[in-house]
Amino acid sequence: MNVCLIFCEQIDDSSAPISLAQLIQTANLAEANAPEEEKVKAVMIQSCQQYDPINYVRTTLGPPPPSYTCFRCGKPGHYIKNCPTHGAIDNFRNGTGYTKRLRTQLQQQQQQQQQKPPPPTPLMSFVPPAAVVTAAEHSKASSGSMSSVLAEKGIQREAEEFAQLVADQAGNWAASIQSREAEYKERRLRELLGVRMWKASLRVKK
Repeated sequence: MNVCLIFCEQIDDSSAPISLAQLIQTANLAEANAPEEEKVKAVMIQSCQQYDPINYVRTTLGPPPPSYTCFRCGKPGHYIKNCPTHGAIDNFRNGTGYTKRLRTQLQQQQQQQQQKPPPPTPLMSFVPPAAVVTAAEHSKASSGSMSSVLAEKGIQREAEEFAQLVADQAGNWAASIQSREAEYKERRLRELLGVRMWKASLRVKK
């Protein structure tokens, strides 16, 4: 009789639902003997345990351990944020060499800009000396005697200098236009050549 009572008590203890604290420590909640509400609470608590502020990674303070090596320079004694090579552009390692090519392209562009002639000065910034001649004097003077009118007013030399300046300005302007047209044609040819090479590569892949 006593043996039966002890056996029944053990059965009753095993079938009794476990508490929420025990459910949280249980790995397999599907086979746990507990109500569904308690299981849901345990699942929610278990899913949030790894995001608890206690488990956050703290910032490194003090000197690094002897086994730590910097991931940038590969030397011990300092963290990567305190690496002496931090921010050194010349020591930047890139397998494609993109940084070096970009630097050379910029240098070539700067040299080409320096070799270009300066832009022409606008003609409207100069007041033509011939404008000093009044309309009455211009009507009196014929086409052949205009130089004499300018000579009388003492501005013949200024008029010649102004005409020479206009001619020089026009020559510089024409040269700049020709150089820009040549650059545009060269750039256009390069683009067309690149498109043709790209199409040829697609045909080869097919």
